[in-house]
Amino acid sequence: MSRTRPGSALLDDVHQLLGHRIRVHFNLVTTFWSVTALTGEHKGRVIAHLVDVTLRADTTGPVEFRVSRAGWERCRRSGKRNVHAWCFGVVDAVNAKPDLRELVRVTYNPWRAPQFQNTRTGEPVHFADLAVFAKTDPGAEHGYAWI
Repeated sequence: MSRTRPGSALLDDVHQLLGHRIRVHFNLVTTFWSVTALTGEHKGRVIAHLVDVTLRADTTGPVEFRVSRAGWERCRRSGKRNVHAWCFGVVDAVNAKPDLRELVRVTYNPWRAPQFQNTRTGEPVHFADLAVFAKTDPGAEHGYAWI
């Protein structure tokens, strides 16, 4: 299942994203992964909402987990969530229902830390060669990154 945000570019097929560098974040309202274009006429705009997406490293670098410090501080100061944490990488798969059993969950919570964290160790996560963005099951309320 995929949806596009009203007013954004419609993708004929979400598989058009394969091989393109994007930015992704979990949308707490739609409970889908929001995909932002990094190039083209819709650069900087959300172009799709996906059930799951897998990003990989490429010649420009690894998958990057990035938190805006100013956005994090604004969130903490106001007590209201805002989009200030993203992951960047090249799309390797979309809506593929990946097997998460062998992967390590990565989470981000602005009330706990100003960076993404490995849930097993609590260590910060900034980069990965491959990252899967998915829910533990389709009915789950929240999604996570998995490395």
